[in-house]
Amino acid sequence: MTPIDRFERQLPAALADLGDERTPDYLIDLLGRTARTRQRTAWNSPGRWIDMPSFISRPALVALLTAIVVVAIGGAIWITRPNPDHPSIAGGPTPAPIITDSPTPVSPTATPTEVVTSVVPEALRYTWVSAPRAVAGLSPRQRFRFTLRSSSLAFPNDSLTAADLRSDALLAGDQLEFRLQDAESTCTAGATGAYRYVLSPGGFRLHLDPVGTDACTTRSLALSGDWIRVACTNTQDACFGDLEAGTYPSQYVDFRLAPGSGDAWAPAYAALTYTVPSGWSNDGDWPYLFKLTPSPDYSLETGSGPTATHEVAAYARPVAAKDCNGTVDSRSAPTVDGLLSAITHRTGIVTGAGGTLAIGSRTASWVDIAVADAWTGTCPGDDRPGVVFATSPPLGSGIPGALLGIARGERIRVVVLDLGRGDLALILIDSTHPDRFDQLVSQAMPIIGSFVFK
Repeated sequence: MTPIDRFERQLPAALADLGDERTPDYLIDLLGRTARTRQRTAWNSPGRWIDMPSFISRPALVALLTAIVVVAIGGAIWITRPNPDHPSIAGGPTPAPIITDSPTPVSPTATPTEVVTSVVPEALRYTWVSAPRAVAGLSPRQRFRFTLRSSSLAFPNDSLTAADLRSDALLAGDQLEFRLQDAESTCTAGATGAYRYVLSPGGFRLHLDPVGTDACTTRSLALSGDWIRVACTNTQDACFGDLEAGTYPSQYVDFRLAPGSGDAWAPAYAALTYTVPSGWSNDGDWPYLFKLTPSPDYSLETGSGPTATHEVAAYARPVAAKDCNGTVDSRSAPTVDGLLSAITHRTGIVTGAGGTLAIGSRTASWVDIAVADAWTGTCPGDDRPGVVFATSPPLGSGIPGALLGIARGERIRVVVLDLGRGDLALILIDSTHPDRFDQLVSQAMPIIGSFVFK
């Protein structure tokens, strides 16, 4: 009888894995996606999305305005949705995030007399990301990630049109084993390697170490080290989703690109790092916007994003706006005081408390705002009074921006920070649940204080 390799025993699972119909991790990478529009009827429900060439807002603020061109490596995609997806991470080598919790192994243990072989555990079947790294033998890429399925491993390229180091995968005892499917670089087809894996207690961070020597050195260099799980509820985003307590990097947002500068956007890994206690989630990471929200509110989100707003949102390239179209208020000085003054003097807005906050070595200024009870002005298509107060203009490369406003009944804390070199960051603590706003502020201010902008 012909012996059966233990990888061959996994063939049924491999075929099922390939046949699985999944929502892609990065919808932007599906070339040729057709544009779509959707509608809403109120400011605090998911977007009334009106085609507009210049701006896009977020669900809890003003009507979501989407006509987005996102340029990915290898092709361009039009997506008319509340959030654009994006190509992958750029930048030079950066130290990988450190696992701050005490990790504990969670994989099965083989008996002394038998090697257990099975499909990859469900807790590992995600896309995992790390800081960009240069690996000899791998095609160049702006972002470093790998994907584990029930019986396969692959390192997708930036546009998800191809992948390197495609390997069969299985669990053998307490180790993951991989066999290269095809010859690549200096690696031969069938090259095998075993890895010990450790998951953090919540399963959000992963550490991999080779057991012995991987016959494919390229795979060993690419796979070893620390990783963070991508598990965004929004199917068009690649955010981390739920987080354990610890320090994390952003993946996409770039606070250093100015409109009209001619600079091309690329995902900027760790442009922002932040520290959260348990009970927080990363629910948005876009070229112009980064978001955190308490996990109980995040659990209510759908595949299209949040249905209400209770969050911390950091915007890049903020400028004052003076009307519903997001027309830039040219009278506003491009400074912390200039932006805050323009916002607080917008007709229809009333202000509350104000103060300063240390963010790293810099000092931010903040003020609470709401819509005046007597204000009746509305923007087209909205059925609640509200005021547009700022915008994050789109970049010339087709990367969208945001149109920011506040509706009656909503409360927002506006935090403005000078990043140096003429760059500002606008951070909003925003809730469409006014009775929960003070609690959100008390939770969010220490997190904002932990922000480090690269």
